[in-house]
Amino acid sequence: MTDPGSPGSAKKWYQRRWVWVVAGVLVLSVIVSALSPKPKNAKAKAATTTTKARSVSTAPPTSVTTSPPTTQPPTTTTTAAPAPPPTSPPTTIVGANLKGMGELTSAWNASHQKQSGPGGNYGAQVPDGTGGFQPEWGGVLFGDGRVTAFTLELYPPTSLAEAKQVVMEQIPPDSVTTLFQVIHDSSGNSCAFWNLRSATLAKVIGPPPAGDTNGDIGVDLYTNGPNATIAYNPSNLNVADVSLAPADPSNSC
Repeated sequence: MTDPGSPGSAKKWYQRRWVWVVAGVLVLSVIVSALSPKPKNAKAKAATTTTKARSVSTAPPTSVTTSPPTTQPPTTTTTAAPAPPPTSPPTTIVGANLKGMGELTSAWNASHQKQSGPGGNYGAQVPDGTGGFQPEWGGVLFGDGRVTAFTLELYPPTSLAEAKQVVMEQIPPDSVTTLFQVIHDSSGNSCAFWNLRSATLAKVIGPPPAGDTNGDIGVDLYTNGPNATIAYNPSNLNVADVSLAPADPSNSC
């Protein structure tokens, strides 16, 4: 029988020194590992994992509200009333505003008072320069609904320039002089023949029945004298005979 303590005897495995050295190293490693703090990155990783786990949540379902269908009011169709037929523009009467020669008969009668009795006498009675009286407007004639002639008593007696101005107010304003001539006839009478022409008058009185296609106007200026005589006095005239017919210098006053 071999003595375990003798130098030649074999040792069992747990009796060997290196086994105990290895075992001590392992134990020491376990102790050191247990006492050492865990790495921060491990904790952060664990926290991240926990956060991710907590952040996964199920969102509540979205609530969808369904509105009831809107009912549109019924469409009303309005039928427009038919447009009235076009009306013709009012007819413009040429020379509607003329005064005196060429004036509309209706306008003349509306602005002049007719004297009683026969003849075309209008206005008041005025002195005639011989001690008698004459109508302001005497011998008024009408043709085709317009004034075609009249005798105007100038009272008080006036100069030639003033007499012309009064006459121009009683004929179309576009009248232009074509003749002015003083006449002395064989009877000893004298007067002034004054002829004018108006394009407006040619339009309104040119057609028949007057037949004055040129718009001519004849004016005879004079002063009444005794015994039915007449004389031309350019500073004292009291009569103006106005008519459509131009005065003919070859005729007597």
